Amino acid sequence: MKNLHNKLITQRALELGLSCDLLVAGEEDFLELSNGERTIIVNKTRSHRLPAVAGLITKNKRVCSTLLQRHDLPVPEEISVTSLTPEALVFLERFGTVVVKPVDTNRGVGITMDVRTPQDLEQAIQDGLVHGRDLLVQRQVTGRDYRVLVIDGEIVGVLENVPPQIVGDGHTTVRDLIHTLNADPARTADKDEFKPMLCVQLDEEVQRILAAQGHDENSIPARGEQVYLRKNGNEYTGGMNIDRTDELCAENAEICLQAARALGLDVAGLDIRTPDIGVSMRETGGTIIEVNVLPGMNGHMSPAQGKPRDSIGKYLQYLFRVS
Repeated sequence: MKNLHNKLITQRALELGLSCDLLVAGEEDFLELSNGERTIIVNKTRSHRLPAVAGLITKNKRVCSTLLQRHDLPVPEEISVTSLTPEALVFLERFGTVVVKPVDTNRGVGITMDVRTPQDLEQAIQDGLVHGRDLLVQRQVTGRDYRVLVIDGEIVGVLENVPPQIVGDGHTTVRDLIHTLNADPARTADKDEFKPMLCVQLDEEVQRILAAQGHDENSIPARGEQVYLRKNGNEYTGGMNIDRTDELCAENAEICLQAARALGLDVAGLDIRTPDIGVSMRETGGTIIEVNVLPGMNGHMSPAQGKPRDSIGKYLQYLFRVS
């Protein structure tokens, strides 16, 4: 089985005494689970318990954000654009720093963060339009990035997603420091095994981020200097995740549970940006950045740092109501 997420579901199902097979040979998108009395078909974390309309609402970031706002839940200010408009320029001037993202992509595809100038805004919109016709321009919220996993009205895990970075030693180039970073065994495991972190590619985005910090691949950062390689901690672009489940405060937990209920989701991955997940977002100005209807659960099972959480076990127990 090539799909790692499904591989982990299969392994955990067997440990719980369930059978788990491909519904159709050679087709990994659908698994057939059984406890001997009942059979359930799942597509990643999507099952018969997920209303179709809830999945569609969550896929559209603009609709999702509007619904959360109606329930008085913290979301960033935003406008919709299909090109560089006077309204977009006024929005940028109002907030100073914005994020541009397509309405219906995931895994960070087409997103540009830390947009500060009209020229950068124009470029970010052009880049976003490659991945979708409709874009959102959002106020960039300051703070740290967290993923909160909700299953059946329960907080199952909280991860802090930390952007990949290198630390200078005064004599090694950025290129060689990235090579050393990527040599970490956590990033070089076999493709069929779980990797808490992925390698960081020296692509155009990384080069732009380096340039904004006064560096390129041949630069030699000073000893102790931190150089960021991405602007967010997305695991698919080399970020590192740290378990913060025990640090989540009660009010933030309730905000996340309310969001899942408002959207009609039985399983949800909420992306939160806030200075400290242990302090209420209503005090810090933190917000729900977006909500994912098919959240990955493997990061909670094996975080790069911190306590593992049995997210897949919780999911399977929920499906079959196993105590």
